[in-house]
Amino acid sequence: MKCETIQLSPGLVAAYKELLTNPKKNGFDFRPITECFREIETVTPKHELFNVYIEYLQKPLPKVIFYIIMNELYGNLTGRAMDAEGKSGYLGYKLEFIKE
Repeated sequence: MKCETIQLSPGLVAAYKELLTNPKKNGFDFRPITECFREIETVTPKHELFNVYIEYLQKPLPKVIFYIIMNELYGNLTGRAMDAEGKSGYLGYKLEFIKE
């Protein structure tokens, strides 16, 4: 498997954010990322939110770009998910994916 690298820049992040927050304006038929998540009381690990979003999106999206955009949009909802033993676990957001 070939691993491709991307050059992160503010312009690249801004372009992805524009595309994900205004998909119809950019010719895509998926929901804006801001309509894909709702606030909840518990924390969902970031990687779980990424996985469910990518499954919905069905388009390539670098994980780091997703994390940056989510932090810009939902940084006020960050926390640590609890593991099975009640200890602080993965970083995440107090969000869940809204199924269509």
